[in-house]
Amino acid sequence: MNAIKNITIGQTSRLHRPVGYTMLSNLINIVPFCLSIEAINIIFRAFSTKDAVLDTQRLWTIVGLLVVYLSVML
Repeated sequence: MNAIKNITIGQTSRLHRPVGYTMLSNLINIVPFCLSIEAINIIFRAFSTKDAVLDTQRLWTIVGLLVVYLSVML
């Protein structure tokens, strides 16, 4: 804790906003990972049984969301 006080010259309250923004950014950046995992789950479910059908509507929706998210991130 002394190192943080030394870095901020005793004004540790100045770190609240940057730490909060970093936490928010990290939480937002989890979204593409979760969408990718869901896309892989849809594909694996289609090949797990003989009678399963690939849910292309949901897969294209996820791909569209990923493209929109990519454009927002850029």
